[in-house]
Amino acid sequence: MLLLPLSVAVPLLLAVIAPWLIRRFGSRVCVPLALVPLGLGVALVAAWAQAPSNELPAFFAPWASALGLDWGFRLDGLALLFSGLILGIGTLVLLYCSGYFGKKPVLGAEVVGWLLAFLAAMLGIVIADNLLLLFVFWELTSISSFMLIGVTRTPEARAAAKCALLTTVLGGLAMLAGFVLMGMAYETYSISAMVEAGPMGATHPEFYVAAFVLVLIGAVTKSAQFPFHFWLPGAMAAPTPVSAYLHSATMVKAGVFLLARLNPVLGGTEWWLIGVTAFGAATVLVAFITLPRLADLKQILAYSTVISLGAMTLLLGLAEPTGGLSIIAALVFLLAHALYKSALFLSAGSVDHGSGTRDVWQLRGLRRTMPVTAALAAVAALSMAGVAPFLGFVAKEKALLVALEAELGVWWYGLMLTMVVTALAAVYVAVRVAWTPYFGRTNEVAEKAHESPRTMLIAMAVPALLGLAAGFLLPFVGAQIIAPAAHSVAGMPLETKLELWHGFTPELFIGLGALVLGVLFAAVAPALARFLPKRPLAQQGYDASLAGMLALGGWLTRTIQNGNLRVYMIVVLLFFVAAILASSLTFALEVQIPYHVEPNEVGIVVAALIAIGAVGTALARSRLVAIFGLGLTGLGLSLLFLLYAAPDLALTLLVVEVLTVVLLVLAFQRLPDYVRSRTPGRTAVAGVVAVAVGVAVTLLVFSALSDPRLGEISETYAKLSVPEGEGRNVVNVILVDFRALDTLGEIVVLAIAAVGMMALVRRGRRALRHPMAQHSGVHPVPRSQRQPGTATSEGKEGADALDHS
Repeated sequence: MLLLPLSVAVPLLLAVIAPWLIRRFGSRVCVPLALVPLGLGVALVAAWAQAPSNELPAFFAPWASALGLDWGFRLDGLALLFSGLILGIGTLVLLYCSGYFGKKPVLGAEVVGWLLAFLAAMLGIVIADNLLLLFVFWELTSISSFMLIGVTRTPEARAAAKCALLTTVLGGLAMLAGFVLMGMAYETYSISAMVEAGPMGATHPEFYVAAFVLVLIGAVTKSAQFPFHFWLPGAMAAPTPVSAYLHSATMVKAGVFLLARLNPVLGGTEWWLIGVTAFGAATVLVAFITLPRLADLKQILAYSTVISLGAMTLLLGLAEPTGGLSIIAALVFLLAHALYKSALFLSAGSVDHGSGTRDVWQLRGLRRTMPVTAALAAVAALSMAGVAPFLGFVAKEKALLVALEAELGVWWYGLMLTMVVTALAAVYVAVRVAWTPYFGRTNEVAEKAHESPRTMLIAMAVPALLGLAAGFLLPFVGAQIIAPAAHSVAGMPLETKLELWHGFTPELFIGLGALVLGVLFAAVAPALARFLPKRPLAQQGYDASLAGMLALGGWLTRTIQNGNLRVYMIVVLLFFVAAILASSLTFALEVQIPYHVEPNEVGIVVAALIAIGAVGTALARSRLVAIFGLGLTGLGLSLLFLLYAAPDLALTLLVVEVLTVVLLVLAFQRLPDYVRSRTPGRTAVAGVVAVAVGVAVTLLVFSALSDPRLGEISETYAKLSVPEGEGRNVVNVILVDFRALDTLGEIVVLAIAAVGMMALVRRGRRALRHPMAQHSGVHPVPRSQRQPGTATSEGKEGADALDHS
């Protein structure tokens, strides 16, 4: 179905066009732009409804099939739920932007462009049916999030953007390694094929533990789970539309989505139960402790989001012991949270837009000057607090029911405590963000406030009222939204029955108790705040880690990247030797001489020439002699190739050697005088490195030739050279056809190096012409006036200036 890739491509195209439109016509352009994700959402729902019951909407097209990377998209129940949230809330956020950026169209243009790019990437994650394709979109969300968090370019925003990027990208790299292990185990990267093949813990136990741990790292870093939760509150430096979209409803739920998507493959084991639930429970408890000291509306909502994400993660970890009940609870919680939290974030932006501050202790009585915002915030907060008949009430009861019915032995008490804390925190945050700013005696800030534009109010009203309407439409929500998604997560149909009233049950009384305790906690929280650290320990750990990495990088730069070419060469060569040695020890490389070559007089003479050239180069006292020795060595190697039936390689090497000699001779005029200053120690180090490299390369060549597959590879290339590559020169066909990407990569590397060298040379020339350089005596001296055997200011100091630049 072509609709699936188009649903990703269209927002990407709009991301390029939208900034120009907003700069040209103003932020009101966001209103028609909002119709695009709305239309895509309607089209996806229609495609789902019209698809046969036994066939899901899907699209497949080959891309790099040899690498396992294909364009594979599939719209199942879970993808439909997340697509609806991404496109629906994306529509409202774009509508909100038309009023929020009314007086700041330049900033709005950049934000909307990256928001659309993020929308496309997030949609790609949820409908991707290929793990590698999912990873590509995963990283695109990290990049677009980085740009959106730092869009205001303040020091605070830049630091927060860097923190989010480092955390999520490092987690993404670990996740990629896990995906590769899964692909190796299943011999495919198709998610649907893995689900059909069976759980990885049973079918491929040798890969399971490593793959699960790596994928879990990617999920918990993206969804801001402890100890990686510190990046999400910092991301509140972004404009409110960004926070409402990325950091409450979509991006932070990507990790939850990943766990739900891979539950049929990685779930059902003790590793899953312990690992996933431990991260979720720890996140809830740690984030809850931080809540009382917060005063910024967005910061309070951010930490409550961390708590909610921890609860969702915990519920997904309990899928096996609860028989799938926790999956239904997690999905209902996810839907309710997306609705009320997006509305509350947008209301926080409305307060900031109308009053100029988000500090809850500076806001009182806003209901008189911002009555509509106050009413909508109250509606969303009631759903968050778990008050009937809102969908949040159903989500709270389902989560508490899971805790009551889970059979975990002594760990049951920890589970119940975590769920009660989740419900209590929701009530506290609801009071703090929907009561404190709007009620009480009106202060000076509230008197100067004004109501937000109509488009912002509409964007707030839709999710808040949907949370209320869903409470009255529970049969529809359960059968048409939750049940298909639960089927995708569990890998089998689950009985999904949502009801507003179950009678006087234990979960009802626990929920009422949490409601009362939450209100009391809101009353005493200001007094508790003085006993809490000003900065969370996780944030302090990140800061210390970042400072340590920067210090280590500075030390390495001063030690290794010190402008000394000799040090550069030694480091690179020693690393090369160490890599070969590590490979030999790790993989037990077999080294043997695969065949015997009868020596002849010509070969002995040529070998002697090569040795003479190498020794002469090492002992040379002038550049001309050194270049002559190198040329002699290259010529000898060319003759060896020619002698042993490789005329094409001989000709290639000969051309390279000639060009190298010519270029080096031409560069003489630009080089400083040759100064030989070697101490015995430096000579010994150079000799040891040279011998080590020679031995390593020899062992590597013999090891490669000892591989029994070598003959098969050679025969295969020879057989396929003409029919596949349409060439009889096998080496050339290998370079330009069979290994074309390798050759292209080498060309790109050489081009980048050439551009870098040109930039350094030009900058060095400017440095020599700078008044400060001329004042310090760094100036060119004609070669005819130089003293032989000494370094000139151009050669020594000028080279130092160039190295410094």
